[in-house]
Amino acid sequence: MKGLDLWSLLIIILLILLTFQIVVRIWAKFHPSPIPSPLLRILDIPLRDAVVKGEELLKRSGLKSRQKVLEVGCGTGFYTVKATEIIKEGEVHALDLQSLAIDKVRGKIKEGKIENLMLIKADAQNLPFKDEVFELAFMVTVMGEIPDKETALKELNRVLKLSGLLSVTEFLPDPHYLMRRTLSNLVEGSGFSLIEYHGNLFCYTVNFQKEL
Repeated sequence: MKGLDLWSLLIIILLILLTFQIVVRIWAKFHPSPIPSPLLRILDIPLRDAVVKGEELLKRSGLKSRQKVLEVGCGTGFYTVKATEIIKEGEVHALDLQSLAIDKVRGKIKEGKIENLMLIKADAQNLPFKDEVFELAFMVTVMGEIPDKETALKELNRVLKLSGLLSVTEFLPDPHYLMRRTLSNLVEGSGFSLIEYHGNLFCYTVNFQKEL
């Protein structure tokens, strides 16, 4: 009987979690927005490295030494700082909408004495850069948070150099998670061609190239 009670409890917990995830995903679909400021601290939890190591994720996104790179939606800089280590003599321009997120990354810059990282508070739908300045742009669990994805993709296409790369990574159980087919259709309709896919349903990275 105790075993039955325990299994019943586990099933109830799983059903509650599943219901919560469904409700949150439905809400997120119709109300795309960045993660609320009070929850920003969860972006730095080491558990994010448990699925795919940050260095591996960034390398499969195409980051290399000496590139000029744009990160859209840097959050608290969990991947941003790692990106500066990979590109070495290059530059990372990290963009986010939230002042609190920018302040947290600024603290990491000061603490780590990082010199090749530039912070910008801006909207992905209106990028404050000239045309064709970046070799690569990447975003991790951000695309689903952007209200006007088509406009953001046009902006990313504009600021990328000819044949520049756009890399998009999605994680479950992020409430703004996009299925790979949905994402690919969206990006390929905005002047990009799919060139690489890494990962699985729970964590995947798709790389696109700006069409000539």
